[in-house]
Amino acid sequence: MVFIDKEYRTSLGIPFYDRESELADLEKLLGRGLLLVYGPRNVGKSELIRYFSWKKHIPLVIVDYRSYWDKREWISARDILSSFIEAIIGSVSGIPFPGKIVDAVSRLLERFKARYKGLLLFLDEIHLAYSSRVEAITGLEALAKNILFSKSNGLYVIASCSEGFIASPETLPRIIGYGVNRYLVKPLEYTVFRELAIDYFDRQGVKGVDIESLYNMMIGGCPGYLREITCIGCSNWVREAIETLVQQLSRLSIELNIESSKLVKKINELLGTRIDPLEDPQDYDLVLKLLDKNIVYIEKTIDRGNIRYIVYPQLPIYKHIIACIAMNRTLDPNSICNRVGFR
Repeated sequence: MVFIDKEYRTSLGIPFYDRESELADLEKLLGRGLLLVYGPRNVGKSELIRYFSWKKHIPLVIVDYRSYWDKREWISARDILSSFIEAIIGSVSGIPFPGKIVDAVSRLLERFKARYKGLLLFLDEIHLAYSSRVEAITGLEALAKNILFSKSNGLYVIASCSEGFIASPETLPRIIGYGVNRYLVKPLEYTVFRELAIDYFDRQGVKGVDIESLYNMMIGGCPGYLREITCIGCSNWVREAIETLVQQLSRLSIELNIESSKLVKKINELLGTRIDPLEDPQDYDLVLKLLDKNIVYIEKTIDRGNIRYIVYPQLPIYKHIIACIAMNRTLDPNSICNRVGFR
C-alpha cells in the first residue's frame, strides 16, 4: 500500500506520496556532517527535503541557487529567520557563497538556541554557486570541513546537486573524507507514480492520459516533469527534450572526435547495462562523459566483490530518442504524445 500524507501539499498541489524508506534514511544521516542529496532532475529531491523538515518539525531555511537570488526563495518557521537571511543576502553581491551562509545561520542558531532546538539549512542545487567542477569540489570540501568542526549543535545542513555535475564516481571520493554523506534519490516505482499522476491529472482536469506509457516512454518516475508537460504542452516538451539531447550529443561527438552516428549507436548499446571500470575502461570513460552532460545517471552495484555501475538514461524519452537516431527512425513528437494520450 502506498504511503500518502494528505495533510501536506507538495508544489504540484497534491499530497506527499511514498518515500518512507528515504525519510528513514535521511533521519539516520542527519547531523553527521554535510549531507549531499543527488539524483535525476525533477525526481523530487527538493520536495523530499521540504517534507522531511515539515514532518520532523525542524525549522527550515532554503537557499535556492537556481534563482540566482532573483526570487530569493526560502522557507522559515519563524519571521526572524527570513529577516536574518534577507539581511545576509542584502550584504552579499552576486550569489552568496555557501560557506558564508552556513556561518551566518550557525551564529543565528547559537544566538537563539533557547528558541530553536534545531535548524535545517537546505542549499538547493549548490553546484550552481560555483563556476566550475574544480571550484565546486574545492568549495564542498571547505564547506564540509566547516560543518564537521562547527560548534553549533542543532544545525543540520543538506545540499542537493545535479549528479552530472558533481556526483560522479571520480569526484565523490574527494569529498567523502571530509565528512560528506551522499544519498541518491531514485525515481518513483511505477505503482507509486501511477497513483500520484492520477491524483495530479484529476486536479488539473486532464483526461485520457496513458500513465503507463507516460512513465515508460517519457518521464519515468520523476514527477516534477508533470507540471512542465501540462504547462507547455506535450509536443513542445518532447521537442525541447529532442533538441536538448541532440545538442549535447553533437557537442560530445566533437569533444571526443567520434562520428556522431557511431557515438549514438554505442550509447544505445550502453543504456541499461552494467559497466565494470576495470574491464571496460573505454566504456566507463564514455559513461562519465554522459553523466557529466546529464544524459545518463548511474547506480553503483557490487557483484562478487567487483564494482559495477548500471547505466540509466536521465529520462526514458532519451532512450527512445537515442534508439530512433541509432536506427535512423523519424522522431515525431506528435506521434509520441498521441501514444501517451496527450492531444
